Amino acid sequence: MQPFERSEDHHLLYSLLSKAQPGDLISYAAMSDATGKPVTGSFGPLASVFRRLLDDDGMTFTNIRKVGYRRLRPDETVDEAYDNRARLHRHARRNTRRLITVDADFHTLDQAHRIAYAVGLSLFQALTAATTLKSAHRLEEAVKRTDMRPLPFFETIAAFQKAA
Repeated sequence: MQPFERSEDHHLLYSLLSKAQPGDLISYAAMSDATGKPVTGSFGPLASVFRRLLDDDGMTFTNIRKVGYRRLRPDETVDEAYDNRARLHRHARRNTRRLITVDADFHTLDQAHRIAYAVGLSLFQALTAATTLKSAHRLEEAVKRTDMRPLPFFETIAAFQKAA
């Protein structure tokens, strides 16, 4: 088996995007010029390039619809991640509701599916509770009592329990 090799398009896009400074916009046109191919948001190598930039270089980008990608400043990275709380909450709540529909037919599940059901429902219920705006405010208050650093896992759980 041959080792994984990144495509030439990946290397070209990585070379272009890795030079971006916070706030820089890299247009689809510039990416198309770099690769010699039409690049849009669904261009295959883009996802792997953005993962590499995040994992290896600590660089974050956001999509500017029909224009390209902009490298985020640190404050924008925080804002974008925090805004995803609401999306995660909706997703967790929706999956909780979906799993609850299994209740009536729980007895028909084999043991592996019963375990998966219980684990999934437990996780999604916990995520639903943890991602409410009220929970976020509880954590904000707990963080303010520290040196403004992320709370360790068990302190995060404790912040939820104290306020409950």
